Amino acid sequence: MSWQAPGLRSVAVGFVVLLGTLWAGSADAQSGESDSGVYLGVGGAIGFENFDTPDRTDANDGAGVSAWGGYKLNEWVALELQLEYVNGFDINGQFDADGQAVTFGGNLKVFPLAAAMPPEIQYFLKVGTGFSWYEFDIDDRGDRRDVVSSSRFGGGIDFYIIENVALQASATYVLGRGDVDVGSNDDLEDTDYVSLIFGLQYKF
Repeated sequence: MSWQAPGLRSVAVGFVVLLGTLWAGSADAQSGESDSGVYLGVGGAIGFENFDTPDRTDANDGAGVSAWGGYKLNEWVALELQLEYVNGFDINGQFDADGQAVTFGGNLKVFPLAAAMPPEIQYFLKVGTGFSWYEFDIDDRGDRRDVVSSSRFGGGIDFYIIENVALQASATYVLGRGDVDVGSNDDLEDTDYVSLIFGLQYKF
């Protein structure tokens, strides 16, 4: 997995600092105090590739957007749908290609520390399943498209800054199952990536 854009790391560090600053001054913040309800969110996504590429071939990290929505059943459990687009999974080496991915799936989201944390701070774990659609525009070969089943697992935090509005930071691993045909003898056997998301969420 490569970190080819040092600026992305600066953004991540800056966001963590921002969360800490908001936490320190959040004594009066409200947080959608009901335990259940519908929520919607959107944020920027950074995809750190972990592709199994052919020999002498490398892939680049990408960036895009993620959107999610769900229903919180109680203070412990939520069900959600998530749609994510990441562009920039470019490949260089034996062949050159511009790559992008769209991942869609359903997630189970649990809040294991709900009873121990103040209501504006909600740590969560999530696990889900769905599919990922990949497209690679390969020099001299044209477009190659493939769909594979995928799973997502990881965690994050919903931090409510005002009533019903939260900042979200999450890190999940997207596990692609199945080969992606790139028009060569050495297909991409694994198309895993780490999804790092920073966004906003509104709870109705």
